[in-house]
Amino acid sequence: SRRKLFDSLFLLTQVARRPFLKGSGRATRLIWTSSLVLAIAIPAGALLDTPVASAQGSGEIFGTSCPTTQMCVSVGTPYQDDDAAYIIETTNGGSSWTEETPPSNAGVLRAVSCPSVQDCVAVGASTGTAAVIISTTDGGAVWTTDSFPSNIAQMTTIACVGGVCWVPAAQNNNYRTLAILEGSAGGSFTTQYSSSSIEYGYGGIYCATTSDCVMDGENYTGTYNSG
Repeated sequence: SRRKLFDSLFLLTQVARRPFLKGSGRATRLIWTSSLVLAIAIPAGALLDTPVASAQGSGEIFGTSCPTTQMCVSVGTPYQDDDAAYIIETTNGGSSWTEETPPSNAGVLRAVSCPSVQDCVAVGASTGTAAVIISTTDGGAVWTTDSFPSNIAQMTTIACVGGVCWVPAAQNNNYRTLAILEGSAGGSFTTQYSSSSIEYGYGGIYCATTSDCVMDGENYTGTYNSG
């Protein structure tokens, strides 16, 4: 049934680069097209099944997070202004989607992570500086800008678990050296780790607990433990 197919759509992040989640003999994939978000269930050993949900909109999607089987938040940029932010949300398993209002200084959003139905954090570019972190603590009714160190130049991925969020970032405006930020929705983000020898890469971060994460990028794959 449609509900059973959507039960597979849970806590997806960075699905464009990590399209398949395997478990219980079924994988789920999100496919982004020009103005359509498709959630497609893929039984083990089978070809693509029929779409189970779609969102017609006016923006390009770069990241999605689903804290429950019914709620998903997608972020990106609107077609009419590719330097601005775009946020849509469903709370009924994809039957309908609602566009939400980002802060005025938010630019293109590259990733989002929602540790709960109330809290979501998105990262991307800013209209005034090179990077931005925005968040909501009321299920998307209001999005605000979160603070982070001034030497951070770029962010393209995020992972939140148990209310704690981790963000790999490029520092010192040279897009080459890695920093790892920690924070939470509605709060400030601080640098917990930095390196002058590890290059920042366009990859992903995946956290099993609030302190154990795996990152990958163009030039590295590694683990991080805040303890």
